[in-house]
Amino acid sequence: MNKLSVVIPLHDHIDSIERALNSVLNQYEKVDEIIVVDDGSTDGSLEFIQSYSCYNLKLIEQPGLGVAAALNKGVASARNAHVAFLDPADTWLPFFTLEMKKLEQQHPHLNIFASRYQFVDSHQNPADAKIRLPSANPNGFLLSSFYDANKRNDLPFVISSMLISKARFEKLGGFPIGNGIDAQRDFLLKILERSEVLYSPNIHVHHQMKVNENTDNSKLSAFFSLRLFGLMNGLPLNSVLTQSKTNYKKGWQL
Repeated sequence: MNKLSVVIPLHDHIDSIERALNSVLNQYEKVDEIIVVDDGSTDGSLEFIQSYSCYNLKLIEQPGLGVAAALNKGVASARNAHVAFLDPADTWLPFFTLEMKKLEQQHPHLNIFASRYQFVDSHQNPADAKIRLPSANPNGFLLSSFYDANKRNDLPFVISSMLISKARFEKLGGFPIGNGIDAQRDFLLKILERSEVLYSPNIHVHHQMKVNENTDNSKLSAFFSLRLFGLMNGLPLNSVLTQSKTNYKKGWQL
């Protein structure tokens, strides 16, 4: 995979930003550049980033212009051809960037790649998103006419579980300014309507959202999915077993 920049929009997430950053630093396939765009935080988030020790972290400040503007500014400042996003309340599981690399190697002519995700509650307990997958191919598949067939379900991916080329991002017009919290959803729907997406049904991201229930089945499916993904990609068995067990206990497993 070409070198990757990740953009993190930040506004008053002092309780979760360290967890999000650590999930980037703990990737099996390392990220080249981390861009945090602070959007006028007042809860200590900005001061935390200013004191955070990370050689490849770039901090950009803006005066409360909104998350869409923060994301767009982050992409504009990225030095690499591909960018990913991470909501400061979300976490990447350890093999997210490796999965993106695998998808890109399969179809280098494409410019958007994404994976499935799980919701997590305030205690980081996971629950499966309601996604009716057209395929369970662990090597990925092209999403086609997905939205029309799944209007009553959750979107197949969130901004924290996708990778896009800067060129394609700019052609799509970036995140729409002035749409508030709907900016991210609107951008994802634009992608699904206008672009080919190579999609992995494997779960590589935990997305923060309130859910009504949590089941052990969600935890176990994520636990075994992580182990399977690692073994399929030739990762050391001891590393896969140790990491999957650790993540399962922490509650942010694949």
